Amino acid sequence: MAWQEDHHDEQKSKLYLLALNTEEEEKIQLFEGNIFFYDISDDYLVWQSNNRIYGYSFESKAIAQLDDNGFYPYINGKTAVWERLTDHGEKKFRVVLFKINSI
Repeated sequence: MAWQEDHHDEQKSKLYLLALNTEEEEKIQLFEGNIFFYDISDDYLVWQSNNRIYGYSFESKAIAQLDDNGFYPYINGKTAVWERLTDHGEKKFRVVLFKINSI
């Protein structure tokens, strides 16, 4: 389970993870910053912060930056998708499909 807490300060939002399939429930703070959007699958958690896309692997317990100009990440299994701004002048976007092999 994942959730975001901001306590009235979006710049200090916190992204948490709670493992429910272990003997002991453990609340883990994964990230602190301006979190705009996130999604979760069985293998990974992805989120957007300041137009950067990040991913977290449940297996390796590692975080990686996946893109530096992305919006609205979604994930299904090991496949993530998001929008990427390609032309700042005309605000053109393209969809990025990213197969996560490892983080």
